[in-house]
Amino acid sequence: MKLRLKINVAILLTFIIIAVIYAAILYPFEKQRRLTIIQQINFSLAAIIEQKKDELADELFGQQKDALKITLDELLKIDGIIFVSAYNPDGSLFLSTDDTFFSNLLDVESKKLDIKKYFLLKRIGKISWY
Repeated sequence: MKLRLKINVAILLTFIIIAVIYAAILYPFEKQRRLTIIQQINFSLAAIIEQKKDELADELFGQQKDALKITLDELLKIDGIIFVSAYNPDGSLFLSTDDTFFSNLLDVESKKLDIKKYFLLKRIGKISWY
């Protein structure tokens, strides 16, 4: 092997080793940071829903789509909220602010509705939302 090739291989291997070491050290920190952010998002969403709980409940159980649409549009004004969907207890969509992202809930997801307020992570390609 030529000296030039040996030097290039040595440099490349050094960069790869350094990258692996940094990834091994930083990955747990980034994973924890991501979990912390998700917990903050869930807390913020729970606080928002708690403020609007009575209003949303009245509109949902009264099947008042127009009033619910106004309430959901108010939620959209909050920075960071892209769209909001409300589901019936059976998991079928009742109302959504953006019809391009909606889908009916799976059986597992609709069972969680019976237990508590439920924020669902959805993913389309590289876009994630709750």
